Formats: sequence, structure tokens, C-alpha cells
Amino acid sequence: MSDDESIDLTDSPRQTILDIEPSVKSEIPVIECDKSELDDLLITLEIISQINVGDKLAWWDETIPNIQTNGPLRSVRRWLSKTDNRTNSINNIKNLIYKSINGFKFKDTEPRIKAALVKSNAGLNNLKTTYADDKQIVSQLNIIIQNISNVISNN
Repeated sequence: MSDDESIDLTDSPRQTILDIEPSVKSEIPVIECDKSELDDLLITLEIISQINVGDKLAWWDETIPNIQTNGPLRSVRRWLSKTDNRTNSINNIKNLIYKSINGFKFKDTEPRIKAALVKSNAGLNNLKTTYADDKQIVSQLNIIIQNISNVISNN
């Protein structure tokens, strides 16, 4: 991150669309976001934006995922890890997206978070194609994408 993009850790929270518009707030879980977490959130949103059809996410360190491309050993690696499964991935994605939305309260990073959320939609749509056979996962991804769109359009 360059000097002109640095995050001001002293920036105080402000009112956001989640505070003003009750219909949006009721759909977005409140997951607190600290200023110190914003870099990791932005990095993870960037990674999600790069997901291609057939790719899956591996959350080895529970914070920032890796993209696993399709290959002969991917299923073995995912089975051995015990934590790399679609349910954990969806829960981590929901946590990431809703924490990012709650990060709008920091006015100096709100435009970057919005841009990253919009950009992440491409990867989320690719995940929908990857998991097309799992209607529960596709439905959850649809809700996440709709919530992103609602927040962006109402803010």
C-alpha cells in the first residue's frame, strides 16, 4: 500500500446507510469491524474477485484465503484439511462481506471497500457456477450478492 493510500487509524466511526436505512440494516448482520482489520478485508475481497469458474477457496489461516484451482490433488488436499469445505467457505465469505459492509463507518476507506465489494461480485458469481449442483450454497451466494447490491445502491 502506498503512502497516499494509508489508513488513518484515528478516524472515528460515522453514521452509515446501516444506521440510517432500517430496511437495509435488518438484512445485514452486524459484525464489528475494527480499523486495523481493513487491510486484510480488502486483500480478501481482492482474492475473491479473482476466483474463476471451477476454483475453490482454501481458508488455511482462517483470515485470508487462497484460491485452489481445479487439479488432480485438490479433493485430497481439501479432504485432509478437514476445514476446506463449502460450508466453512460460505460462512467465512458471509463474515467477510458483512464485516466489510460494517466497515463503511470509516469514511476514509468507505470508497475502497465499496469498490472492492463490487469487484468481488464477479468471483462470487463464479463460485455460484462452481457450486451449481448445491442449491443451498447457490442460494446463500445469491443473498450475499443481493445484500452487496442493496447496500451499494442505497449508500
